[in-house]
Amino acid sequence: MSSQDNIVNKVNDPEVRKAKADHLKKTFKSGLEKITNGRNNNKRKAIFLKVINTVLTGSAMIFLGLKCIGYSFWGVVQNLLPFIFISLATVINAIEPFFTYRAFWVEHEIALWHLHKLIDKFKYYISGINNDQIDLKILDEYEKEYIDIWNELSKNWIEHRKRAEY
Repeated sequence: MSSQDNIVNKVNDPEVRKAKADHLKKTFKSGLEKITNGRNNNKRKAIFLKVINTVLTGSAMIFLGLKCIGYSFWGVVQNLLPFIFISLATVINAIEPFFTYRAFWVEHEIALWHLHKLIDKFKYYISGINNDQIDLKILDEYEKEYIDIWNELSKNWIEHRKRAEY
């Protein structure tokens, strides 16, 4: 038996087909976890910056409003707090575009959408067929689509980083 025949026999082996399908399933699960974690991390940071910025500017407006209507407390501190809060909000607004957490959050949402579609197609294909019916070419197409999802996410990440440089 030649090595070429050995390769053909392995490719036609139902256990090899099942092993490749199982590997793809694990790869999809791992990718789903990574993208979900990235999305959640960027979402948390984007929301944190937005909330802090809103609290700082809102507090500054309250202190200025109280001063305008003649309500006085803490003396000099009352005059400094709005200035400090607005200064901090300005710094946050200045650095927020550099980190682009919101954009990365959105990019991860898009990647998750594509990955969920791919996983659904894969599950539909695998369900109800025997191991010897699994087409390795179709599995290769699913793997290529998975790699394309990661390539697109990485490409978009690089583009956002390039735009964030000053």
